[in-house]
Amino acid sequence: MAADDETTAADDELARRRQERMEEEPGKSVEQIAGEPEDEASLFPLGTLEGDPKKTVKNLMRAGVPVKVAVSMTRAAVPNPGGGLFDPEEETAVLVRVLPGPVVQAPVHETRDGLHRVKEWHVGQELRVIHVQRADNLYTVEQVAELMEAGGVPSARIAALLGGAREAASG
Repeated sequence: MAADDETTAADDELARRRQERMEEEPGKSVEQIAGEPEDEASLFPLGTLEGDPKKTVKNLMRAGVPVKVAVSMTRAAVPNPGGGLFDPEEETAVLVRVLPGPVVQAPVHETRDGLHRVKEWHVGQELRVIHVQRADNLYTVEQVAELMEAGGVPSARIAALLGGAREAASG
């Protein structure tokens, strides 16, 4: 019952706001529009059907509103060039190549006191898997550092190139 009362209150608030908007900016009737010169006449003003060009994702996502970003990979069946199956009881490192899909933004709303606010934004992208290979035959950060040292690359340059990755790999 409380949820129904809250929904009814929110609907009443929306109806009140629409009525206020109509009183502030009254619309034109079809007859009034028909009497206007053709270049000014528009039954559907800009923004009512195709979207308002002034409202973009950039100005809808206000500062201070959290944005959560996530990606999802499709369950595409791609060939395994290394052959064989992965052990289901062990974590396995793989190298995956993907084709990124379109970015999708979705507001997450919060209703408080009949007002609807954007609590946060979810931004996501689907990645279509096009290639998978085992990564156990690739070099580790430590192995790359050792190869660079053996090749005569100065330690300071190795540290600058690998940054904190070397400490993270050995720690």
